[in-house]
Amino acid sequence: MSSNLVIQKLHKQFGISREVSLIATSLYILGIALGPMVFAPLSEVYGRKIGVFVPFFISCCFTFATSISYNVAGLMITRFIAGFFAGAPIVSAGGVMGDIFQPETRGAALAFYGCFVVNGAALGPTIASLLVGSVDNDNSWRIAQWFAGLLDLALLLVCTVCVEETYEPVLTVPITH
Repeated sequence: MSSNLVIQKLHKQFGISREVSLIATSLYILGIALGPMVFAPLSEVYGRKIGVFVPFFISCCFTFATSISYNVAGLMITRFIAGFFAGAPIVSAGGVMGDIFQPETRGAALAFYGCFVVNGAALGPTIASLLVGSVDNDNSWRIAQWFAGLLDLALLLVCTVCVEETYEPVLTVPITH
Protein backbone atom coordinates (compact mmCIF):
# COMPACT_ATOMS: atom_id res chain seq x y z
CA MET A 1 0.00 0.00 0.00
CA SER A 2 3.01 2.30 0.05
CA SER A 3 3.37 2.86 -3.69
CA ASN A 4 3.39 6.49 -4.84
CA LEU A 5 0.17 6.08 -6.80
CA VAL A 6 -1.67 4.81 -3.75
CA ILE A 7 -0.26 7.66 -1.67
CA GLN A 8 -1.53 10.15 -4.24
CA LYS A 9 -5.00 8.57 -4.15
CA LEU A 10 -5.08 8.70 -0.35
CA HIS A 11 -3.99 12.33 -0.47
CA LYS A 12 -6.79 13.19 -2.87
CA GLN A 13 -9.48 11.34 -0.96
CA PHE A 14 -8.53 12.18 2.63
CA GLY A 15 -6.41 15.29 2.18
CA ILE A 16 -3.48 13.79 4.08
CA SER A 17 0.22 14.26 3.47
CA ARG A 18 2.62 11.65 2.12
CA GLU A 19 3.98 11.09 5.63
CA VAL A 20 0.54 10.43 7.08
CA SER A 21 -0.21 8.08 4.18
CA LEU A 22 2.93 6.13 5.00
CA ILE A 23 1.77 5.71 8.60
CA ALA A 24 -0.80 3.19 7.32
CA THR A 25 2.01 0.96 6.09
CA SER A 26 4.07 1.60 9.21
CA LEU A 27 1.16 0.58 11.43
CA TYR A 28 0.70 -2.62 9.43
CA ILE A 29 4.38 -3.47 9.94
CA LEU A 30 4.14 -2.55 13.63
CA GLY A 31 1.20 -4.94 13.93
CA ILE A 32 3.26 -7.69 12.29
CA ALA A 33 6.03 -6.96 14.80
CA LEU A 34 3.73 -7.14 17.84
CA GLY A 35 1.36 -9.94 16.82
CA PRO A 36 3.88 -12.76 17.08
CA MET A 37 4.27 -12.15 20.80
CA VAL A 38 0.67 -13.33 21.19
CA PHE A 39 0.40 -15.95 18.46
CA ALA A 40 3.65 -17.88 18.88
CA PRO A 41 2.62 -19.21 22.31
CA LEU A 42 -0.92 -19.93 21.08
CA SER A 43 0.36 -22.19 18.30
CA GLU A 44 2.39 -24.11 20.88
CA VAL A 45 -0.65 -24.66 23.10
CA TYR A 46 -3.56 -25.13 20.68
CA GLY A 47 -1.71 -26.31 17.59
CA ARG A 48 -0.42 -24.78 14.41
CA LYS A 49 -3.66 -24.96 12.45
CA ILE A 50 -5.74 -22.98 14.94
CA GLY A 51 -2.82 -20.73 15.87
CA VAL A 52 -2.29 -19.75 12.24
CA PHE A 53 -5.62 -20.01 10.43
CA VAL A 54 -7.87 -18.20 12.92
CA PRO A 55 -5.64 -15.10 13.16
CA PHE A 56 -5.08 -15.19 9.39
CA PHE A 57 -8.86 -15.16 8.84
CA ILE A 58 -9.18 -12.18 11.19
CA SER A 59 -6.41 -10.44 9.24
CA CYS A 60 -8.38 -11.05 6.03
CA CYS A 61 -11.46 -9.49 7.61
CA PHE A 62 -9.54 -6.38 8.65
CA THR A 63 -7.96 -6.12 5.21
CA PHE A 64 -11.48 -5.97 3.79
CA ALA A 65 -12.38 -3.46 6.51
CA THR A 66 -9.49 -1.29 5.33
CA SER A 67 -10.94 -1.29 1.83
CA ILE A 68 -14.21 0.17 3.11
CA SER A 69 -12.68 2.67 5.54
CA TYR A 70 -14.02 6.15 4.92
CA ASN A 71 -11.83 8.13 7.31
CA VAL A 72 -8.17 8.23 8.25
CA ALA A 73 -8.68 6.85 11.76
CA GLY A 74 -10.52 3.81 10.40
CA LEU A 75 -7.81 3.27 7.82
CA MET A 76 -5.05 3.38 10.43
CA ILE A 77 -6.82 1.15 12.95
CA THR A 78 -7.77 -1.52 10.43
CA ARG A 79 -4.26 -1.58 8.97
CA PHE A 80 -2.71 -2.07 12.42
CA ILE A 81 -5.14 -4.84 13.40
CA ALA A 82 -4.75 -6.57 10.01
CA GLY A 83 -0.98 -6.54 10.50
CA PHE A 84 -1.26 -7.72 14.10
CA PHE A 85 -3.18 -10.83 13.08
CA ALA A 86 -1.07 -11.33 9.92
CA GLY A 87 1.92 -11.91 12.18
CA ALA A 88 0.61 -15.37 13.16
CA PRO A 89 1.51 -17.17 9.91
CA ILE A 90 4.90 -15.48 9.84
CA VAL A 91 5.89 -16.41 13.37
CA SER A 92 4.59 -19.98 13.13
CA ALA A 93 6.25 -20.81 9.81
CA GLY A 94 9.47 -21.98 11.45
CA GLY A 95 7.56 -24.26 13.78
CA VAL A 96 5.50 -25.71 10.94
CA MET A 97 8.65 -26.30 8.89
CA GLY A 98 10.23 -27.97 11.91
CA ASP A 99 7.17 -30.21 12.30
CA ILE A 100 7.04 -31.23 8.64
CA PHE A 101 10.66 -31.51 7.46
CA GLN A 102 13.53 -33.56 8.76
CA PRO A 103 16.63 -31.59 9.86
CA GLU A 104 18.58 -32.48 6.71
CA THR A 105 15.93 -30.97 4.38
CA ARG A 106 14.61 -28.23 6.66
CA GLY A 107 17.15 -25.62 5.50
CA ALA A 108 16.08 -25.90 1.87
CA ALA A 109 12.40 -25.69 2.85
CA LEU A 110 13.01 -22.57 4.95
CA ALA A 111 14.99 -20.98 2.11
CA PHE A 112 12.13 -21.69 -0.31
CA TYR A 113 9.65 -20.20 2.17
CA GLY A 114 11.94 -17.18 2.62
CA CYS A 115 11.83 -16.54 -1.13
CA PHE A 116 8.06 -16.23 -0.96
CA VAL A 117 8.24 -13.86 2.00
CA VAL A 118 10.80 -11.60 0.33
CA ASN A 119 9.12 -11.65 -3.08
CA GLY A 120 5.71 -10.94 -1.58
CA ALA A 121 7.03 -7.79 0.06
CA ALA A 122 8.82 -6.78 -3.13
CA LEU A 123 5.97 -7.52 -5.55
CA GLY A 124 3.11 -6.22 -3.40
CA PRO A 125 3.63 -2.52 -4.13
CA THR A 126 4.13 -3.26 -7.83
CA ILE A 127 0.90 -5.23 -8.09
CA ALA A 128 -0.93 -2.58 -6.05
CA SER A 129 0.29 0.13 -8.43
CA LEU A 130 -0.88 -1.85 -11.43
CA LEU A 131 -4.30 -2.42 -9.89
CA VAL A 132 -4.70 1.17 -8.72
CA GLY A 133 -3.42 2.59 -11.99
CA SER A 134 -5.91 0.53 -14.00
CA VAL A 135 -8.84 2.59 -12.70
CA ASP A 136 -8.96 6.36 -12.86
CA ASN A 137 -10.77 7.54 -9.74
CA ASP A 138 -9.87 8.57 -6.21
CA ASN A 139 -11.23 5.34 -4.68
CA SER A 140 -9.05 3.08 -6.80
CA TRP A 141 -6.67 2.53 -3.85
CA ARG A 142 -9.39 0.30 -2.42
CA ILE A 143 -8.92 -2.16 -5.29
CA ALA A 144 -5.50 -3.13 -3.96
CA GLN A 145 -7.00 -3.86 -0.54
CA TRP A 146 -9.82 -5.92 -2.03
CA PHE A 147 -7.30 -7.87 -4.10
CA ALA A 148 -5.06 -8.51 -1.08
CA GLY A 149 -8.05 -9.60 1.01
CA LEU A 150 -9.38 -11.92 -1.70
CA LEU A 151 -5.94 -13.42 -2.32
CA ASP A 152 -5.47 -14.00 1.42
CA LEU A 153 -8.92 -15.54 1.70
CA ALA A 154 -8.29 -17.85 -1.28
CA LEU A 155 -4.99 -18.99 0.25
CA LEU A 156 -6.66 -19.51 3.60
CA LEU A 157 -9.41 -21.65 2.07
CA VAL A 158 -6.94 -23.81 0.14
CA CYS A 159 -4.74 -24.24 3.21
CA THR A 160 -7.70 -25.01 5.48
CA VAL A 161 -8.76 -27.83 3.18
CA CYS A 162 -5.31 -29.17 2.25
CA VAL A 163 -3.17 -28.70 5.37
CA GLU A 164 -3.42 -30.99 8.36
CA GLU A 165 -2.33 -30.19 11.91
CA THR A 166 1.43 -30.64 12.23
CA TYR A 167 2.10 -30.03 15.93
CA GLU A 168 2.75 -33.43 17.53
CA PRO A 169 1.51 -32.70 21.09
CA VAL A 170 -1.89 -31.60 19.74
CA LEU A 171 -2.09 -34.67 17.51
CA THR A 172 -1.48 -37.06 20.40
CA VAL A 173 -3.96 -35.53 22.88
CA PRO A 174 -6.93 -37.89 23.28
CA ILE A 175 -10.31 -36.35 22.50
CA THR A 176 -12.77 -36.75 25.37
CA HIS A 177 -16.46 -35.96 25.32
